[in-house]
Amino acid sequence: MKLEPKIANTIVDSLKDIIHYEINLFDTTGTIIASTDAKRVGTFHDGALKVVKQRQPVVITSDDEFHGARRGTNLPILFNESVVGVIGITGAPEDVAPLGNIIKKMTEILIRENWSQMTRYNRQNNFDTLVGQLITREHDHSLINYLMTVLEVDADCPRRVLVGRFIPTTDAHPSFSELAELLPKYLAKYPNSFYAIANSQLCLILEDGPTHTDSRLLSGIQAEVQQNFEQPFTIGIGRTVTNIDDYWLSYQDAAAVASWQQFTNKAAIRKYSDLDIELVLAAIPQDRASDFLHSVLQKIPQAELGEFKQVLNAYVNNNGSIIHGAAELFIHKNTFQNKLNRIHSVTGYNPRELKDFVVLYLAFLLDDYQGFIKAK
Repeated sequence: MKLEPKIANTIVDSLKDIIHYEINLFDTTGTIIASTDAKRVGTFHDGALKVVKQRQPVVITSDDEFHGARRGTNLPILFNESVVGVIGITGAPEDVAPLGNIIKKMTEILIRENWSQMTRYNRQNNFDTLVGQLITREHDHSLINYLMTVLEVDADCPRRVLVGRFIPTTDAHPSFSELAELLPKYLAKYPNSFYAIANSQLCLILEDGPTHTDSRLLSGIQAEVQQNFEQPFTIGIGRTVTNIDDYWLSYQDAAAVASWQQFTNKAAIRKYSDLDIELVLAAIPQDRASDFLHSVLQKIPQAELGEFKQVLNAYVNNNGSIIHGAAELFIHKNTFQNKLNRIHSVTGYNPRELKDFVVLYLAFLLDDYQGFIKAK
């Protein structure tokens, strides 16, 4: 392991408030890479090099005892039984020597913690890349196989792709870095599961397990996320897959569910297989959706479109009852009937006719959904 200057500076900054002496951190060539005395950074210290070679502390009693040295104590920093650097304290040996072992141990602890963080970071970066490849239709098989080998992921394990997204209640966007901190504890019992966080969403690839177990897991994640971020959080669940080439299909399933839940402002945990009419609307290609909407809505003045949707929604909410639909909108039943007639005369589709009603209902709903997708 090689000590990077950035890490070295972090360590020195952490130690400088503990003792009131100058602290120097050397690499294995005897060069100062971090110091409380900025002027000494980059200079060579013969005493530190001796510490590296002998793996033993060196006490310097006078400034001219070693080239580039000042009196003080210098001790080897060990990581995995190897010397990775030297920590030095400048001052009268009788004053600083008692502090040497304390500072040495603290430095080694900080290095181990940093190494652990970097290892976790690099491992998660590999998972991020793996997830990104798996959920893309055109992916690099050799890269996926390599990453699965490095990360010890069982390629044959049945899994589902889950997509988690916030349902914004304000203009503020949550920081997903905090989300990454709470997930590992939930996945500790799921060794064949992994995740990535990108593009304002959680993409969790979860090993297939008993329904009740998965339900507890996802409910726990959702509850803690919503508590920590104070925003509703929805989770869409895709189909189970066993083949590398099918993960993108499971991802599309889960993303469609999450998008629909965001559109309807419902913070639910929902499977793709539970969708009905949403399944059709979410799957319509953009060009086909545009053609359908143009065909049905082209004659409606923009100023009346919102009112038409409001009237039809009231009609739907009250199962076709004119009286109750009118009551929902706080208007007379004759006025409500006139508005239904207006929809018929403008669009050519009669809301009272079942076939025409279906066309209007789907068109209005699809128009709202397409507007939501475009605004994201």
